[in-house]
Amino acid sequence: MGDRERNTKGAQSVDRALALLLAIGTYGERGAPLAGLCADFGLSKPTCRRLLLSLLNVGLVDQDPKSRHYLLGSASYSLGNLASPRFSLMEHYRSAIVRIAERTGDTCILTMRQGDFCVVIARVEGTYPIRSHMVQPGQRIPLGAGAAGIAILSAMSDEEVVDLVVLNRETLNKQFPANTSSVIVKNVGNARRNGYSLNRGLLFEHAWGIGIPIISTTGQAIGAITVSAVDHRMTEAHISKLVAIMREEKERVSARLER
Repeated sequence: MGDRERNTKGAQSVDRALALLLAIGTYGERGAPLAGLCADFGLSKPTCRRLLLSLLNVGLVDQDPKSRHYLLGSASYSLGNLASPRFSLMEHYRSAIVRIAERTGDTCILTMRQGDFCVVIARVEGTYPIRSHMVQPGQRIPLGAGAAGIAILSAMSDEEVVDLVVLNRETLNKQFPANTSSVIVKNVGNARRNGYSLNRGLLFEHAWGIGIPIISTTGQAIGAITVSAVDHRMTEAHISKLVAIMREEKERVSARLER
């Protein structure tokens, strides 16, 4: 085996191991079963175990002794703490989504941009008894799918939007086929005109979402606040109410940061 082939296989192993690490995070406290990870990535059990062992050896992953499920380890926690100062702005919005959920009765979600994806970092459920199917903390969604992704794209340049739509086209076609390139571009345009994004069940059937972008001090779109509810609840009057409350809470955070 030549050096180039060894380097290529080594890079593939690193990519797979990191993909497994991110996937384990989406399983939350219940942990990720080996069979589930194998199915998610099309890996054989021996290959998956070998990759997981490399993560276990450095503490990025732990294995529950009873369930044998895999969870994020202490090294992942340490890395998160070390990285937190760079993303402290997002932490200020955790209290905002709690207030939005309390005031609206709907579920509010905080999402952070992660390259060409956005990742759910917090979710607060409202009191409304009927809830739509929603994303889970840790879940990664390609930009362009859902209210959060559209809100983030709406704060970016046309060139960046086109580049990301092209980059995510294959993933979107597989996971969220209703989010075609033309639909995404149209939704981004609507979001810019209205000042908020509106997802009419394109991520999950009957689940509508409204989003507004979170902008950093340097003018970059780093995340979004979204509210999700079942479609029949999203009347024009309710949407107007949600948008007003979301903007008010966003301004509240901005005012606090300027003090």
